[in-house]
Amino acid sequence: MLKHGFIALTLTSSVCAQKINLIDHGKKTFHALGCAECHSEEKDDTAVKTGPNLWGLFQKEARTREIVTGGGGETHRHQVKADLKYLEASLRNPHEELAIAESGTTKGQPYLPVMPPYPLEILPSQKTRAIFYYLQTLNEEGQRGPAKKIEKLDKSKEHSGPNSNPAEILVTDRTRIFRARMEGSSARAIYVGTPSGLNYAFDPRTLSISKIWWGGFLNSKGEMHGRGGKLTVLGHEAQVMENELAFSPVVKGKTVDHSFKSPKVYDGETIGENLKSEVDFENQLAQSGARFIGYSYPEEVDGHPTFFYRVGKSRISLKLGLAEDGKVRLDLQNAGSERQSFKNGMVVMSVEGGQSGGMTSTISKPEKVWRAKDGTSLLTQGVKPAKMKKKMFLLPGYSAERIPAPSDPQGRPQLFEPMGIALDDDGSIVVTTRTAGVWRHREGTWTMIAEGLLDALGVIIEGDDLIVGQKPELTRLVDTTGDGFYDYYVTLSDDFLFTENYHEYLHGPAKGADGSYYIGLNLAEHRNAHIYKAGGKWMGTQGGRRGTALRVTPKGETSVFAHGLRSPAGFGTGPDGRLYYTENQGEFQGTSKLYLLEKDAYYGHAGSLVDLP
Repeated sequence: MLKHGFIALTLTSSVCAQKINLIDHGKKTFHALGCAECHSEEKDDTAVKTGPNLWGLFQKEARTREIVTGGGGETHRHQVKADLKYLEASLRNPHEELAIAESGTTKGQPYLPVMPPYPLEILPSQKTRAIFYYLQTLNEEGQRGPAKKIEKLDKSKEHSGPNSNPAEILVTDRTRIFRARMEGSSARAIYVGTPSGLNYAFDPRTLSISKIWWGGFLNSKGEMHGRGGKLTVLGHEAQVMENELAFSPVVKGKTVDHSFKSPKVYDGETIGENLKSEVDFENQLAQSGARFIGYSYPEEVDGHPTFFYRVGKSRISLKLGLAEDGKVRLDLQNAGSERQSFKNGMVVMSVEGGQSGGMTSTISKPEKVWRAKDGTSLLTQGVKPAKMKKKMFLLPGYSAERIPAPSDPQGRPQLFEPMGIALDDDGSIVVTTRTAGVWRHREGTWTMIAEGLLDALGVIIEGDDLIVGQKPELTRLVDTTGDGFYDYYVTLSDDFLFTENYHEYLHGPAKGADGSYYIGLNLAEHRNAHIYKAGGKWMGTQGGRRGTALRVTPKGETSVFAHGLRSPAGFGTGPDGRLYYTENQGEFQGTSKLYLLEKDAYYGHAGSLVDLP
């Protein structure tokens, strides 16, 4: 009986195991990683892309293709089989074997070594196989692979619990502050997690607290997957409370609402109304009467941050905290000369110029609040350079050294994607990342110097400060205490539309000869309902200055510098002091163009023209 029972139990577990069609799984993974941006999937596609056309490459019976290996002037051409092994090598170490173009104007030449590597941590083996079987369907009938391939979903990479899951942002011994895209707030919202278990969000859309919850802080799996096409969600066992502290400032009898540039996540109706509105975005900015200034970390590592914004002639600071009796208190200070009113529903509160005010509210605390395991944040970590596994494909005169990535503050492996790099005067390197914060590398040691930025793609070192371009804004990072950790985040400019659309990157900054900062705003990914594509098929604008280059002065004055950009993926200042930018690829833009960035110039994509009068 025991033997039969054991067999029955095993069969039941097998039947209940989740199964997937690898073809569908591969197609979703292919597009989630953004592979379609650089590789065509269509037969005889004439579009110029940075990588080879994948139609007909991986066939039922593996065909051969030509590649080039080596570097430093010593290159060799080989014939290899285009099979699963070749695909995996191309994904893991794309610079070691460069494909030779088989058609087009570059026929016979190797593709540039520009593809990023996809290690196992980002792309597990099952997803690699899934992509392969999907690509096998991109063939003529006789060479096409199977239309269906069922396999048990591999969950071996799943974690045993939230403490071991790198996507779960843990709060242990210090307060943590993150920008994230989540439902219920705008994509510019700032999220605070405290060691007490009380978590909340401040939203620049309304300049007020938009969400309060107890328990786990954030789970950023959606942001870490692929290019960040999915949203961040609340952390483990989060329990949302009714928010009685959402006091928005009042301007001309109405509470502040910056939905025209910071709409709620998935608020397509508001985006559509603004896109078609006869009121120019520039006029909406001028009429808003309020501006988000930034926030500072608490003096105590387990305290609460302070948020700053301006309303008319009033400079407001807002701070949330736990009172001694366990109640939650909202403190407001008005550093301006005028009286400022705040409203929450029917409740109105006023604070005189130069005075402070506040509101205490009873927010029930659940009997059980989940907390992460105790631990001390690892902000400084020593690493040793690792040997290169194989010789990289490098241009003459270059050498390479592999520096292992740091772990996250809890000592767990993290998705470490360097995006912006700057060399400091002391020889250290400052690295901004997509999801893992800002780090400094000096003599074999990594030190986290800032965190919580959303897709930080560029950085300038300016004296003791950092000027960082992140998706929601251009930010000045200030270290007010001199301890090496940047604790004051000043919003230089967020005077443009930003939504949950993953493709709305901010590129740059570059510093011009005039001392101003120059940034570029990507167009949005095409699947949003309210989008203007200028007659194209792929990228478009949802308004609000997308597809332009902006000039931002050190005081934060922002103006449109140039139009017609699509994916302005690199900004730089030349030795001659002039500004340059590189375009990615797509409609109205040839691939990999280097442009001189000039005032009032138009660079080819008509999307941004929708904002003009």
